[in-house]
Amino acid sequence: MKSALHILTIVLICISTLSYSQQKPQIIYKDASGKVLSEQEVDRITKGTYSMSEQKQKNGDKIIVLAPMTQADIENIQAEKTAYANSQIGKLFPSFSAETLDGNLFDTDAQKGKIQVYNFWFIACKPCVAEMPILNKLAASFDSNQVVFIAPAFDKKTAISKFLESQAFDYQIVPDALKFTQALHINSYPTHIVVNQKGVITAVFVGNSDDIGTLLEKEITALLKS
Repeated sequence: MKSALHILTIVLICISTLSYSQQKPQIIYKDASGKVLSEQEVDRITKGTYSMSEQKQKNGDKIIVLAPMTQADIENIQAEKTAYANSQIGKLFPSFSAETLDGNLFDTDAQKGKIQVYNFWFIACKPCVAEMPILNKLAASFDSNQVVFIAPAFDKKTAISKFLESQAFDYQIVPDALKFTQALHINSYPTHIVVNQKGVITAVFVGNSDDIGTLLEKEITALLKS
């Protein structure tokens, strides 16, 4: 009896260990004090202006720290966003080549003559996800032979594929694009960059905006008429 019980205990431990090892990585939201935030608290914070940082855990979990900003913080951040946007407009967009999520090769040098619209985002960015339906409508309203919509993200291919099972996003998604994002010195998300037919940056929109669809449409339409 003892032997059978011992074997059963070992089996249960193995099953428990296997189950734990197969658990999927989680995204956990916390405030600056380390308190785990409820979904309602996350929604409340992300509807305002906030700072966000990411901490990766050894088990694959991601901890996203959210903190509401003071008015002074907001003004400083806005000034930084404006300065960044102004510093990029008029520059040549850097050359970039990578495999998209669907396995195609995207190369900026092959896009000359087309307008390029970039959305820099990541899965855990609530404002990035919230604006996706607007961006999908935008992408569907223009001829793909004239305008291309690209979405570099620093998440891995497998994570993005899983994310897309419950969220449609109709841009050409480029996974694992952290180096490219860093090369553009992007540190706020979402960030949208519009590049004209000659490969020059004409507009930059940093941070979430309820008017992002209108802003991008206006810029694209103006470039098509130029």
